[in-house]
Amino acid sequence: MSSDYAIELNNVWKRYSTKVVFHNSLREKIVGMFSGTNEQEGLREGEFWALQGVDISVSMGECVGIYGPNGSGKSTILKLIASVTFPHKGEVN
Repeated sequence: MSSDYAIELNNVWKRYSTKVVFHNSLREKIVGMFSGTNEQEGLREGEFWALQGVDISVSMGECVGIYGPNGSGKSTILKLIASVTFPHKGEVN
């Protein structure tokens, strides 16, 4: 982490699925890597990008607020910062 920033998101992408996923076997994960992917967007059927290419830097001692309409990714950003979930692309420090 850079000493200049308390929170830093670099080109963060987060994907979610609309399907109910119970648990996948290793075999299902390997098969999924080679089939059903939309090459242009990196999405499979029933998936969507909650965040695309987000860059945020919050300096030490700085106070910020996150606002936006429903579905804009506010809670997803907070979950990434708190390490509740992890990005599919990019880096969170």
